[in-house]
Amino acid sequence: FGSGFHQGVARGSVQEHFDADSDADITTWGVRLGYPERSDLTKSFHKNSGYLSMSAKGALVYSRYRFFDSRQTLQNLLDAIDDARTDARVAGIALNLSGARFTRGQAWELRDRLGDFRATGKKVVVFIDQAGSSTYYVASAADHIVMDPEGTLMLPGFVVGRTYVASMLDKLGIGFEEFRFLKYKSAVENLARHEMSEADREQRQALVDAYYATFRDDVAASRNVSAGTVDGWMNDTGIFDGPTAVEQKLVDEVGRWDEVKERVKKLEGKSKAFIGADALADRWYPSKQWGETKKIAIVYAIGACDMDTGIQARRLEKMLRGLRNRDDVKAVVVRVDSPGGSAMASDVVAGQMRELMKKKPVIVSQGDVAASGGYWISIAAHQIVAQPTTVTGSIGVIAGWAWDKGLGEKVGMEGSVVQKGKHADLFFTLKPPYFPVGIPHRQVTDEERELALTTMKSLYARFVEGVSKSRKMPRENVEALAQGRVWTGLQAKENGLVDRIGGLQDAILVAREMAKIGVNEEYELIGVAPRGLVKLDLPVPGLGGAMASLLSPDWGTLLTAWGGKSDDVEEEDYVVTYLRHMVQYNGRPQCILPPDMIPRDSE
Repeated sequence: FGSGFHQGVARGSVQEHFDADSDADITTWGVRLGYPERSDLTKSFHKNSGYLSMSAKGALVYSRYRFFDSRQTLQNLLDAIDDARTDARVAGIALNLSGARFTRGQAWELRDRLGDFRATGKKVVVFIDQAGSSTYYVASAADHIVMDPEGTLMLPGFVVGRTYVASMLDKLGIGFEEFRFLKYKSAVENLARHEMSEADREQRQALVDAYYATFRDDVAASRNVSAGTVDGWMNDTGIFDGPTAVEQKLVDEVGRWDEVKERVKKLEGKSKAFIGADALADRWYPSKQWGETKKIAIVYAIGACDMDTGIQARRLEKMLRGLRNRDDVKAVVVRVDSPGGSAMASDVVAGQMRELMKKKPVIVSQGDVAASGGYWISIAAHQIVAQPTTVTGSIGVIAGWAWDKGLGEKVGMEGSVVQKGKHADLFFTLKPPYFPVGIPHRQVTDEERELALTTMKSLYARFVEGVSKSRKMPRENVEALAQGRVWTGLQAKENGLVDRIGGLQDAILVAREMAKIGVNEEYELIGVAPRGLVKLDLPVPGLGGAMASLLSPDWGTLLTAWGGKSDDVEEEDYVVTYLRHMVQYNGRPQCILPPDMIPRDSE
């Protein structure tokens, strides 16, 4: 009857053996040590007996270091919700969102999974205390929201802004020229201009409008109120304490997390045990399948497109090559969350993905942002799955040139060179002692500027041609969608730049179908990411560490290895990564977005 404890089961047997004369000959004794087994009898006894209790405190990451890293991953959280959905013992989920930090894409994925869970008839109860738009977006998917009586909910809307520093650079004596021939490719315009260009304003406003509409319509549907009511929450009030949130129907009641069990009892009509994710049936009862299980690999391309930082294209290329000849891996899902960067790094990864496509299905799952170089990677797949709020597209190239326009004279630096070659002095830099960055001592000539633009246009042509071939679209159609313009996932689905709307779990299901893994056939997910072995949280010197991370690619990489912040979610990290990248590739064409392209919550 499937009896036994969590640690397993022990069974004994004894059998007498007789000889030809029917006399006792030998006795065999047997002991079996096993594990808990599923049983229809015990399943019926415990049906709907408990609630899965989960906390989403802290930032979600895509992958962890092998040792000494206890951070929660997005995949583990999604898997727990899916496991609870199919576990007959689970009647609902109690989710604690105190201290949760989600990117907008992660919030959409969690909300989508909770919606699938509720579709089975099971309930979701969520607790919030200090919450902004992304946290509330997740919470709004619940049947019942409990808010701390002294908590605060902030829903001010969405905003995008840039800091334009052309005047500051002039005062410092630093010149900057934007090499730009595409209407919407605005990655470095804040260094050369004093305000937002009309083209950049147009595409950014479209992003903000799309995010606002998605939030408003989804929340209105979940809370059973009108879209106008949600407009009023954001435009007329914006900040709510617990009692006000109850009064305006944003939440259902006030209370503390340790009171949620009582709330569940009232909701269900009887007490429910709270269980952890490790006790879910799919994790408690091991597989009985004989032989090797089929696998779907999840590969993470996270951060700026660079050979040795961000997506770490060198290591990622080796990982993809290793998956090519693994017979047990039947399909590969590549999660792309990247604003782009080096075209070479993007194409190194895309090249291996194209080779992988010859042997097995390759599906791209786009996260918060998969644009410019991130979209270059994305097109090397059989299908692209994007979230509604993904920032994608930005098919284009940008570059700029920073040079000494009086800085040397102001601080007392003078350069003197000898050279052989007409352009040899172009990259000669003035560098203060003990300062980890230099600045070219002169502006480019008209001839050099034309050479740079010619290189950029050639790269852009290859980008457009690659999209045309992979998406099976006429080149003129791609050109109409290109010019560096960004699109949301929903817009990209409409214009043909992506195939489906969905999250990581949806991409996995597509991979499963394409790999012809049966609905009832077991398979295993394996994560592949260019992480190290150990995450060490060592202190980083304040000003020195910040300057090194900002100005020196080598120092910044070293600090990250020491335990400095990674490229997973933080906007501040993204700014530092972007500036460091632009300093490293001064004057060279890049497929990259600025760090402020993704609308953030004002919280």
